[in-house]
Amino acid sequence: MPTDSPQNPLYERYASPEMARIFSSGHRFRIWRRLWITLAESERELGLPITAEQIDALRKTAGDADLERVAEIERRTRHDVVAHIRHYAEQADRVHEGAGGIIHLGATSAFITDNTDVLLIREALELLAGRLTATIGELAAFARRTRAIPTLAYTHFQPAQLTTVGKRACLWIQDFVMDLAEVRHRLSTLRCRGVKGTTGTQASFLTLFHGDGDKVRELDRRVAKKLGFAASFPVTGQTYSRKQDSQVLQTLAGLAETCHKFGTDLRLLQGVGELSEPFDAEQVGSSAMAYKRNPVRAERMCGLARQDAQGAGTKVILTHDPVAAVKDASAVYTDVWASMGQESEQQERLKAFKGFTVDSALMSHARQEAVFLHCLPAHRGEEVSAEVCDGPQSRIFDEAENRLHVQKAIMLWLMAGVGI
Repeated sequence: MPTDSPQNPLYERYASPEMARIFSSGHRFRIWRRLWITLAESERELGLPITAEQIDALRKTAGDADLERVAEIERRTRHDVVAHIRHYAEQADRVHEGAGGIIHLGATSAFITDNTDVLLIREALELLAGRLTATIGELAAFARRTRAIPTLAYTHFQPAQLTTVGKRACLWIQDFVMDLAEVRHRLSTLRCRGVKGTTGTQASFLTLFHGDGDKVRELDRRVAKKLGFAASFPVTGQTYSRKQDSQVLQTLAGLAETCHKFGTDLRLLQGVGELSEPFDAEQVGSSAMAYKRNPVRAERMCGLARQDAQGAGTKVILTHDPVAAVKDASAVYTDVWASMGQESEQQERLKAFKGFTVDSALMSHARQEAVFLHCLPAHRGEEVSAEVCDGPQSRIFDEAENRLHVQKAIMLWLMAGVGI
C-alpha cells in the first residue's frame, strides 16, 4: 500500500475485498469495454457494416487495458472516455486493422459512464442481498438457540421487564428482513440508461440506421437485455434519472439505520455484561489496558452506518454548542425551556439552558436568509430574545396560522361527525 499519498479508510480498512473490487478502477474499465463490445455486437446484428473479425478483435483485447497509456492520452485530450477509446482502438487495430473504428459508434460518454454506474450498483446490491440473507440466517439460528434464556429488557436503558435473548434477537432480524425486501425491490426495478444518444433523442443512432426508428428502438432493447436488465429508462436526457440513485441511497440509509441500532444494542449489552462480540485469540483491547475487550466490530458497524446515512442526506448532528447548531442553517427552531407541568423545575432549567438563547448574535451564524420558528407561546428573554422573536426573520405567526387551519379542520371533522 502506498504511504506517500492520502488514504481513505472507508475502503482501505473497512470495505470487504469483494465490495472494494466492485468499485475498483480496473473493474469499472473492464465494464466500459464490455459495453463497447455489446453495442458493436447489437449494431452488427441490426445491419450496420461491422464484421465478426472486428468484434473478435475487441474481445481479444478487452482485458489488456494499460492504464498508464490511458493516462498519457488523457493528459493530452483532457477527456477520460476519449482516452480509453483511443487506447482500446490502438490495441484492437493491432489484432485486426480497422477494428478500432467500431468502438463507441453513435454513442456518447454517458452511454459508458451511466450504464456502468447502474451495473456497479446492481453488483453491489446483489452482494449486499447475499450477505443480508446470511446475516438473517445466522441471527435466526442464534434466536432459536437462545429463545428460552431469560434476560432483562430495558426502556430508556433502564431496567424494565423480563424478556428472552432470542426475542431480543428477533427485533434485529425483523428489521434486517425489511431491509432485504427493500434491496430486492431495488434490484428488480433497476433500469439502465440504454442507448439514447447525446441528449436522449437517439439522433446519432437514427442517422446510423438511416431514420429507421424501429431498429433504433430494437437496438436499445437488445443492449438492455444483454446487460441483464428487463428494460432501460424510456426517457432520458444526457443522463438517466437520478431519482433512481436517490432511491438506492434511501434503501442503503434504511439498512444503515438497522445496522446502527444493532451495533448500538451490542455495545450497550456488552457494557453491562449480557452479550459480547467475538474476541480473537491474539486480539488486543488496548495498548495500555490489556484486560479491555472493546466491541470493535459493533463500533465499526455504527461508524459505517453513520457514514452511509450522511451520504443519503440524512445527517443528524447532536451538539452542545449553539453556534455549531445554527451554523449555515436555513431555519432556526426553538421551544420553551419549561413546559406546562414543569413549573417546579423552571429556575433549574433557566440555569441549565443559559447560553442557549436565540438572539441576533446567534442568528448571525445562520444563513442570511434564515428564518426563526417557534411553536408558541414564546418567553422573550429566555429561549429567544425579543429582537429575534419580533424581528424580520421571525415566522412565528405564519407558523401559528398554519396550526390554526389544522385545528379548524379537526373541529370541522368532529362537528360533521355529530351532524352539527
